[in-house]
Amino acid sequence: MKPELPLERQAIRMINPPALLDLCAHETWTPPATRDVTGPEPPAVLFGLYAERVVATRVSRRGRPLARRTADSYNYLLREHINPTFEETPVTRITPEMVRDWYSDVARVRARGAKVRRRRRLCAYYTRTRL
Repeated sequence: MKPELPLERQAIRMINPPALLDLCAHETWTPPATRDVTGPEPPAVLFGLYAERVVATRVSRRGRPLARRTADSYNYLLREHINPTFEETPVTRITPEMVRDWYSDVARVRARGAKVRRRRRLCAYYTRTRL
């Protein structure tokens, strides 16, 4: 007789008929077909909280935390440009159209110059291709 492996023991415990009958007798188990799968909807994650968490947990390519100035720059962009529009919006409700509308408003108030135009073109490219 070959020895039982740990996973085999777990599998035997999982399909053990007396244990299943015990659950049915105490009415703690219901068949999947009769379970209430709708349940309450999970709470919506707001963009402002999500963005704050992303900046706080983001790491560099080398796996280190962001430099203080980089994190400050990200927080400035969020605070001044992005959060006024999206802070209270659930992340799942943000659409590509909303981002395009927001970007067209922000792009109008930017400064002039070659560097800014180059940055604007890159941002427009990423807005079109990533969404």
